[in-house]
Amino acid sequence: MWTSKTKFLVTTLIVLSTGVVALSALPARIATADLVYPTTMPLVFVDPQNATANPGEIITISVKIFNLTDTYYATNTAWLPGDEQLGPPGGIMNNYSLGNLYGFDVQFSWNPNVLQYVSHTLKVPVETHPDGILHEAIQGVLDLVDEVAGTYWLAQSSLDPAPLFNNPDANSTVFTMTFEVIKKGVSELSLDSVDLSTTWSMGDKHKQKIPHVVRSSEFKTALLATSIETLSFKAKVDDQSFKLPIISGEDGILQVFLRNDNLTFADTYNLTLYYDDNALGDGTWLGRTLNPQDAETLNYTFAAADLTTGSHTIKAVANILHGGEILTDQVTEPFDVINTPVLTVSSPATATSGQEASFDASQSTHPSGTISKYSWSFYAPGEELPKFNYEGESIKHTFDRNAKNGTWRIVLKVEDSFGLTHNPSRPSTAPYLKEVTLDLTAQGPASPFSLENIALIAILIVVIVAAVLYLRRRSR
Repeated sequence: MWTSKTKFLVTTLIVLSTGVVALSALPARIATADLVYPTTMPLVFVDPQNATANPGEIITISVKIFNLTDTYYATNTAWLPGDEQLGPPGGIMNNYSLGNLYGFDVQFSWNPNVLQYVSHTLKVPVETHPDGILHEAIQGVLDLVDEVAGTYWLAQSSLDPAPLFNNPDANSTVFTMTFEVIKKGVSELSLDSVDLSTTWSMGDKHKQKIPHVVRSSEFKTALLATSIETLSFKAKVDDQSFKLPIISGEDGILQVFLRNDNLTFADTYNLTLYYDDNALGDGTWLGRTLNPQDAETLNYTFAAADLTTGSHTIKAVANILHGGEILTDQVTEPFDVINTPVLTVSSPATATSGQEASFDASQSTHPSGTISKYSWSFYAPGEELPKFNYEGESIKHTFDRNAKNGTWRIVLKVEDSFGLTHNPSRPSTAPYLKEVTLDLTAQGPASPFSLENIALIAILIVVIVAAVLYLRRRSR
């Protein structure tokens, strides 16, 4: 059964994530050189502080808490500028606890272009994870990993009557996380936001926060050597290149950009290209040398006949001899080879001014994807700019009585689920546009006995009769 204090603790954890009370901003104003195992307050840190590995290797890091105690923020501890909104420590109303942990809220991030998330372990509670934190029972609020963005958000709290948690003599682990190094580079292992929560006391919301120091970490690849900086694959038409996907019948142009970041060693490397895991015999470069701080680009052209429709991958693998050690670097790029849409437009061949005309493209198909957007443009005879524009699979248009007579051009342009549309510079996109014509003729002269004219005459007669009757009554 939850007590009122328990409910408040869980609610507070959620509130903490919004940053309503910002005591966790305190550590950011302390120089990092002073953050190693402080004696005056708890430390939340990433272990190790400087992680290194090379592409293809696995690393595991931990986020830990040190020096949680049952003491209070010492009254003789320097209170840094900017903390006055919390009330300086000391006195009966401002004795901030440095332990007695009941809950936490942590936001952590990394560079997903360098480190690929593999798994993580949340070390809660200590009854299950002796090296962890908090006691049973646990209320899980958040445990959310976003592998694409490179973020992890977690928040947990103990429920009454869980004992208070302190660890004055050990580093208690909040969580561990395992990564695969996928590319040479640097990644901050960043504690973006940390809130530690103690028990409610004295009726002061600030008292629920535990002052602490935060120290993030940094990862970087261990060896600076030749590596594949980028891999670029595009469609090729004559001397122009276009973004993926490749349209069936087009060539493909691949560029592999390599760089040697080392200051000392000239590296020798072999590089091989793979198309759907099949090595390309003519896409192999052997025994090439790259000097320190130098770079080069390797080019490879795929003939249209060698590119079949469907989803594929292109992979570049470099084996590098660096200072007597063999390193491997590889980059993979997915791509599609597609067929173009087949546009079918149902429309009238003729129309009369003042008449509504319907245009329908719902029978159009796309063998490799879907059509996501239909755009219609109406061009009057002899004009280069559209008079009317519409969006939609099926549309209707009423030609004005004064519309220009002659042959109108109605142009349909579509965009597909790959983001492709008609591009005059890319001949293969011609099927993304379809033009139909409509001959517009003028409507004959309006009959004097049309319903509109009869109604107008009737109204005039009524008005005249009413006016005559009114004047006769007045004359009497």
